[in-house]
Amino acid sequence: MNRKDGKSTLIKSVNKNRIHVLKTYDESVYDDNKNVAEICPVKIINVIKINK
Repeated sequence: MNRKDGKSTLIKSVNKNRIHVLKTYDESVYDDNKNVAEICPVKIINVIKINK
C-alpha cells in the first residue's frame, strides 16, 4: 500500500494509461490475483487471462 495516497499498487507492474498491468506466465500469480479480485469489496480489480 502506498503510504502517500493509501492505495494499493501491483508490484512489478507497468502503468499504462493510469492502469497497472502485469504480464506473467506463472499460473499461480494469475490464480492468486483472481482470488483477490473476487473478494475485493469495491470490485476495482480486474484480472484477465490471455492465452498465447
